[in-house]
Amino acid sequence: MENKILQNCGDVLVIEGKSTKKVRNRYYYVGHFDGYDRKLYFRLDSAQYGTVSNPDKRDENGFICDESNINRHIYNVWKNMARRCYDPKSFAYDTYGGKGVTVSDDFKVYSNFRNWYEKECMGDYSLELDKDCKSLILGLHKTYSPDTCILLPPEANVFISTIGKGIYLTPHNTYCVRLRRKFLKINKNFKTLEEARNYKRSEDMKYLDILMKECSLSKENYKLIKKYVEVFRYESDIC
Repeated sequence: MENKILQNCGDVLVIEGKSTKKVRNRYYYVGHFDGYDRKLYFRLDSAQYGTVSNPDKRDENGFICDESNINRHIYNVWKNMARRCYDPKSFAYDTYGGKGVTVSDDFKVYSNFRNWYEKECMGDYSLELDKDCKSLILGLHKTYSPDTCILLPPEANVFISTIGKGIYLTPHNTYCVRLRRKFLKINKNFKTLEEARNYKRSEDMKYLDILMKECSLSKENYKLIKKYVEVFRYESDIC
């Protein structure tokens, strides 16, 4: 790269040139990493403090964005997946990485994840990433991978993530099935926990049929979620 070096911040080389963008009244500088040709935009203080990452090297958790022209939506899905599993500062870490959820080596490479996502979403970027359904059915550890992930409408994804919830112990020592779903509201009491669980499972099956009609759920994913409901053990903590 034929540029005059303005400042050397470790292996980050800041070259003469600024973008017109500002962040908190600080210009973005143009630079690159020593030995690599890809140009980067960053704040000078970020380079000085060593917080600029090299896009041509894997980070400490093995992730690498190996494409310069990224799809912003897919990239954000990819980064959020990484944060949930490996960043203790993420609000979702306790229920993902804190519970042992991981990302496969394949999905840690951005181009691999992008190729899989584009093939699966078929142009529908409203779909959300789920790893629970296939993992439970296949008896696998919860991990984000091409073998365990599917893309679902938001309502179907919420349904899967909350399937173990909705049974409450009342002050009268009865069990209430209380559901506040987008397409269905339920509030019904039962004398025993077994009755409540059986009813909850039957209502989950009915709600799945509603999702099939209301959310354009594919037949393949319908069958997967139905199997998920069938094998799911309704033994979550009672609220």
